[in-house]
Amino acid sequence: MREGMKSWIVTPRDPVIVRDGRPFGPDPGARSESLPFPYPSTIAGAVRTRHGQQHGGFGTGGVTPDSVLSLSVQGPFLVQLADHQSTDGTQLLLPAPHDALLLQKTATMPVERSRLRPLAVDSEAHSDLHDTDAALWYVGMAAPDKSKPYSKAPTFWWWPAYQAWLEDPQDGAIDDAMLGIRGLVKERRVHVRIDADSGSADEGFLFQTSGLEFSQQLRRNGSSLPQWALAATKTYGIYVATQANISAGVGSLGGERRTVFWQRAERIGTHTCPEEIKKAISQAKACRMILATPALFADGWKPRFDWLGISGLQVAVKAAIVNRYDVVSGWDYAAQRPKKTRRLVPAGAVYYLSLAGSDAGAIEQFIDRVWFQPASDAEQDRLDGFGTALLGTWNGKQTKQEVQQ
Repeated sequence: MREGMKSWIVTPRDPVIVRDGRPFGPDPGARSESLPFPYPSTIAGAVRTRHGQQHGGFGTGGVTPDSVLSLSVQGPFLVQLADHQSTDGTQLLLPAPHDALLLQKTATMPVERSRLRPLAVDSEAHSDLHDTDAALWYVGMAAPDKSKPYSKAPTFWWWPAYQAWLEDPQDGAIDDAMLGIRGLVKERRVHVRIDADSGSADEGFLFQTSGLEFSQQLRRNGSSLPQWALAATKTYGIYVATQANISAGVGSLGGERRTVFWQRAERIGTHTCPEEIKKAISQAKACRMILATPALFADGWKPRFDWLGISGLQVAVKAAIVNRYDVVSGWDYAAQRPKKTRRLVPAGAVYYLSLAGSDAGAIEQFIDRVWFQPASDAEQDRLDGFGTALLGTWNGKQTKQEVQQ
């Protein structure tokens, strides 16, 4: 975490609208769809706007668009609150890692979790990889399995389960409720366009918006769940850390400026890499890098790591699991025009990295600079919070793929 960063919990009072970027207007039958979770740019814009408003506004008191852009913002991360009036007992949830495949054997059998890994495949195997990517290793299951993917797989994992997966990923039966949640519920509202002259509704001009509901009624009970997961009403919030000098209180977030509450919070205990993971990475000179927030890379899906500046360190991407890209745009306050649309590597993407030609000291520097820090290529994207990364163990080798007879 950068120097001077303070932690905050943002608790929405109303459903938060974070549109997915498709064209939308008050036209008959129009529908606005929400993203599953806000992008880093959304929360960075809210933080910097709040900083400017609380320091006399932009253009006065030395607050300028350029000055707030230099303020580092880390997040957003989903959290569950034990009490909506307090940040005590906060539980962190992170996007599910893409190297964990959940399978449903039968309707009566437990859910199985299988680890995806780099494979040593038959020399006659072919792929649609481009020539420039031909050196990449294939990734998949070590053994064939005809089971179908679990349709109710959690999209956010509780931190204890996530940390265990980083330290020692294991295959086997799991309780998906103990693993995480399927995500925030989308609340849909129907609106009518108002005629500016008459002040009455335009007949037939109905349109729909959707927003993320951060307060949900529990629909599943189970004695095996921890106490904080058994509350009658679950209240979720957004965790963010920033260098901005802001104060607690009421604010707004997302489309239609929905009301949220800002509260100071303690740092969530993920900012130091566990010693078990550090030791394993140093010994193997290899690791997995998993994105906790979407990332922006100059080469599309592939990170460069040229911003690290660690002498003698050679970071190479040996394999990757990257799902379909997301897109992000926004509004440029300084230029007063829309920002260009860019492709995002989605949160949960996994990179298998080799750290060849580096000594133990260089590897430790790499871990410290990457663990729970933005790893996008451009400095401004890192300041905005894109590409927050975590590191997991990997032996740096390919796994022999079993061939089905």
